[in-house]
Amino acid sequence: MVFQGSDWCVPCMKLDREIWISEEFIKYSDENLIMLKVDFPKKRKNTLTKVQQEHNNELAEKYNTAGYFPFIVILDNNGNVIGTTSYKKLSPKKYIEIIESFQS
Repeated sequence: MVFQGSDWCVPCMKLDREIWISEEFIKYSDENLIMLKVDFPKKRKNTLTKVQQEHNNELAEKYNTAGYFPFIVILDNNGNVIGTTSYKKLSPKKYIEIIESFQS
């Protein structure tokens, strides 16, 4: 679960550009993860529907109470938090290693 501000949070945009859209990460995530982006845009043109915004707010209240952006929450198959991380200037391979370290 990725808490992000897609149109205002510079580290969020870097994470998307450097990790999430890389071929290596896409292949890994397709085979190993269910990715959920929980977005909090600020620009009027990117306004979410009221229902979506309420859903995102509920997820933030449960998993991102400090309001960090970007904030990545890794859950196990039962919905338990097994790790958290944020933006790090790493290669996709190293970022994948961090995610996998939570499953140990």
